[in-house]
Amino acid sequence: MSAEPQHALLALAVLGAVFCIASILYSVLFPSSRTWPIPASHGPHASVRRFINHATGPTIGVSAAALVVVAVLDFGSLRLPSWLHMTAGAVLFSCGGAFALAGYRTLGTRISTGTAGELEVRGPYRLSRNPQYVGTVGVLLGTALLANSWLVLLGASIWSSWFVLAPIAEEPWLRSLLGNPYDEYLSRTRRYL
Repeated sequence: MSAEPQHALLALAVLGAVFCIASILYSVLFPSSRTWPIPASHGPHASVRRFINHATGPTIGVSAAALVVVAVLDFGSLRLPSWLHMTAGAVLFSCGGAFALAGYRTLGTRISTGTAGELEVRGPYRLSRNPQYVGTVGVLLGTALLANSWLVLLGASIWSSWFVLAPIAEEPWLRSLLGNPYDEYLSRTRRYL
């Protein structure tokens, strides 16, 4: 089978990652005119910033679907022994998925999508300020190992940088919303793990 379809799909996933990473970097560098978390409905280019924010979700979905197809088409290219890639991949995927899901269930949909809410310090938020992001990185890397694929590992690594940068964009916003309790939480709980 030709390598072209998986390379084209990887390029699609990477383009999605570049779009989302650029959006997060913009939010980190210019927090007063951020695109994530949900931007204010006023200020310069508010409608463009809201559009970028809303485009992130579908972009992540399309990129994830592309990486799943790449995993099938490029299966085995990493050439790790079966026992290693299956064991490590299953552990990363399942533990990451469970951690991300626990974080999502603890916060709920509304707060998980960037709407202001109360400070959450229960469940996985006792261990990490960002269990959804940490868990998703585990799922991405676990998928690459389960597929034993160089191409998926490349795409997953690039996408992982978005999940590493997102908390840095969120923290100034959370600090402004939650004040001293959030500062205390920052001092006792790690950003990742």
